[in-house]
Amino acid sequence: ISWEDVSMSHPMRREVPVSMTVSTSPSSSFSLSPSLWGRSTVGGMAFGTRERLAFMDVADLEPSDYGDLPSYNEVMLQHRSERVPLWTENGEGQDGKISRQDVVKSVRNIQLALLRLQDCKQLAKDYEWDKLADTLNEQIFRTDLYRSCYVLKRADNFLTPESRDVVGFDWGSCAWRHCGALADAQEAIDELEHLLGVLEPFECLFCIDIVERSLRDIFDVTTEYHDTTLQIPAYQPLQRMSDVNEESSMDGFDTEFMDTLAFLRNSAS
Repeated sequence: ISWEDVSMSHPMRREVPVSMTVSTSPSSSFSLSPSLWGRSTVGGMAFGTRERLAFMDVADLEPSDYGDLPSYNEVMLQHRSERVPLWTENGEGQDGKISRQDVVKSVRNIQLALLRLQDCKQLAKDYEWDKLADTLNEQIFRTDLYRSCYVLKRADNFLTPESRDVVGFDWGSCAWRHCGALADAQEAIDELEHLLGVLEPFECLFCIDIVERSLRDIFDVTTEYHDTTLQIPAYQPLQRMSDVNEESSMDGFDTEFMDTLAFLRNSAS
């Protein structure tokens, strides 16, 4: 849950004085006008902790610990700091010239990640949450994947602008730009890891499918640089639960149970 969830689901007071003074500290305060107050219910969603606490005194929000909820910007700052390798490196390693070898190595990492995703599918089906969490935090899904996408995004001499747009930017760093496959994969991996043990296997498979389709988008625009020794299996579309025939989805135990139940019903009649 984030500050946006609360502020959008709890309408603020409409009746406010012409102006009010809000204290942010014992020695600091600022004047709050109605127009600013109106904007604060939407535009203020990205405020920091200090600003939110100031508004807690004049907002219809209880309990007061709502003021500790992070805004979306703060959530994304934490994500970037913990998940995006180059976020804390001050751009180091981004100024060098991209070589063909760099591109080939990066595409190979995309292929390796696609292959490892097949293992993730089976782990999800088997309820192996601990093993799945460990797999999602392997280097291939974190540092290797991100750095490879950074290289491909900057590979002006080897990929077309359209192909590089497919790769896109980090999740939370897109601004008004098209995010692309990297952001989709990052968001799905983080959501899956965060909710492991809560999601059912088919819900986990849905998240994994988003990651797979994102990586396959990159895979499809880098065909010239594929490692032909790595055989990527054909994509299998995710089957919706609503499309699964009830009888075909039964295992042996369910079938035996239904047969026994039918027998007992017939015996009773």
